[in-house]
Amino acid sequence: MGSQAGWIKEVRLLLVLVITRIFMGILLYYSVGIGDLHRAQFIDASMKLPYRWLYLVTSWDSVYYVSIAQNWYPRTLAPVWAFFPLYSAAIRVVGWTGIDPSIVAFAISFTAGLVSVPLFERVARRYLSRDKAAITTLFYFLLPPTFLFSGVSYSDSLFLLLSLLTWEYHQKGNNVRAALASALVTMTRIYGVLIAIPLAYSYYRRRQFRSLACSAISPLTLLGWVLYGYWATGIWFPMLSAQSFFNPIDVTIEKNVVQLATGNLAALKPLLRFWPVVAVSFAFVAFIVFLSYRTWIIDRALGLYVVLSVVIISVFGIFPAVRSFPRFFSFLFPIGLGLYTKTRLTRATAIVVLLVLDYLVWWGLLAGIVT
Repeated sequence: MGSQAGWIKEVRLLLVLVITRIFMGILLYYSVGIGDLHRAQFIDASMKLPYRWLYLVTSWDSVYYVSIAQNWYPRTLAPVWAFFPLYSAAIRVVGWTGIDPSIVAFAISFTAGLVSVPLFERVARRYLSRDKAAITTLFYFLLPPTFLFSGVSYSDSLFLLLSLLTWEYHQKGNNVRAALASALVTMTRIYGVLIAIPLAYSYYRRRQFRSLACSAISPLTLLGWVLYGYWATGIWFPMLSAQSFFNPIDVTIEKNVVQLATGNLAALKPLLRFWPVVAVSFAFVAFIVFLSYRTWIIDRALGLYVVLSVVIISVFGIFPAVRSFPRFFSFLFPIGLGLYTKTRLTRATAIVVLLVLDYLVWWGLLAGIVT
């Protein structure tokens, strides 16, 4: 009976999240005016979507993932080299059925996001009571970046699913499957290689020194992709060099900060134009630091993973990806373990606030504010 009740709760939670997403999508569809203006601004003119509602979930990076699926990577440095191949490869394989690649891209992302919900709750139940695990799962998937980017045509939901699978296999003692899943995580996003950190720390803490080799699979996978990139383009780390094609706003922020640091006070005035972007991003970083502390208390291996990930992403991506900070950090799944509160009033208030923010962030993606 206990397992059946748990299964019913998982289904209910999943239905709540699906219905919420569909309702919000309909609301946005009729309130923001999906049409020629949005197509011209946010979708490559060469990419035609078969249904108007796909413009709600296909924008910005989606174009590059579909482009890779259709044409693979060029032999010269190009914007697509900034994106890792697993998500696009999956689109390419499923696309052999003849289904439009934009539909396939959304279907893969949406499905991965759905499967991640019960999987996250299972991982949470290893550390929390059943009720707390359900609450933290709801809050985690209502967290605006997680809510939005686990259902649009981006690679984030696939990254989340594979990260959860890696840790679930590790917790069950299936080191080979955990290693293979960690390799797939690495081929989804560049910072996926950091999943090796909690694996290695956990093996070391348990004195499972022979298993440490399993945690090396992820870095070796990244090395393989770097070598492939060099073979194809003649450039070391083309995935980093390709960042120069993106984020003119963030580059402007970087230039002004550098000038301000060298004593040019005149750089402060143009920098103030971007204060909302910088303020929101770094406020979210502070929130993640708080959640990192909670994660550390729950499991030091996962806490170390989050802390080092936040540091590394911040150091190497502070300017090139300042607007994407919330998205990057939200898909470090252990932060969700700290998203719980005891009082019902606080929970109800938090849900209302999160739903409002979910709407605003989704609108921000369509308006070009969120990337």
